[in-house]
Amino acid sequence: MMQKIFTGNNDHGKAKLLLLCVAFFLFFPLLSQAQKYNFTHYDIEDGLIQSQVNNLSLDNQHRLWIATYGGACRFDGKEFTSWARQNGMPGNFVNSVFIDKSDNVWFGTQSGLAKLTGKKISTFKLPADMGVGRVRNVVQDGNGTIWAIINSRLFKVKGNSANEVWVRDTIRGTLSCLFIHRSGRLMASLYRRGLYILDHGRW
Repeated sequence: MMQKIFTGNNDHGKAKLLLLCVAFFLFFPLLSQAQKYNFTHYDIEDGLIQSQVNNLSLDNQHRLWIATYGGACRFDGKEFTSWARQNGMPGNFVNSVFIDKSDNVWFGTQSGLAKLTGKKISTFKLPADMGVGRVRNVVQDGNGTIWAIINSRLFKVKGNSANEVWVRDTIRGTLSCLFIHRSGRLMASLYRRGLYILDHGRW
C-alpha cells in the first residue's frame, strides 16, 4: 500500500515537471523575441572610405574613428569625414587609431605614425635603419607618454620623433601587444618571453 502511495506521488511530481517544461518552451520564444538588436550597415556608398575595417576608437565627443585599408574615417552618427595620403597621412593603410587624453587622434599606418591635432596632421621621424615603419599599436600611459609598436619593436614618442626603447635595456624581442594597466603603467607582451610591466622607469 505504501509503495502505491509513493508511486502516485512520484507520478504527480513528474506531471508537474512536464507542465513546467511545456510552459518554459512556450514562453522561451517570447523571451528570445524581446532580445532583438537592430543593426545598421555602413559601407562605401554611405561615405566610409574603405570597407575593410582594422580598428575602432571613440573620442571625447562620442564620435567614432575608423581605421581601414584605404585611410581613416570619423563618423558623427550622420556623416563620414575621411583622412588619407592626400590629407597628409603617411599612407592609406591604417592599422590602428587611438584617441589620447587631449583628444588628439593618432594613426598607426603601414608607413609610419601620424597625429591629428585640430585639422593638422603631423608625422614622426623614425630611425634611418627602420625602413618602412609599420605601426600596429598606440597607447598612452598614466603620465601622458605615447608608446607604439613599430615593426614589432617598442617606441616612445618624444617631441616630433619616436625613439626605440629596449625592454630591460637588453631585450629587443618581438612585441605582440601593448596595454595600459589601470594604475597607468605600461605593459608589454613579448613573443616567447612573456609579459613585462614598466614601473617607475624599471621593467
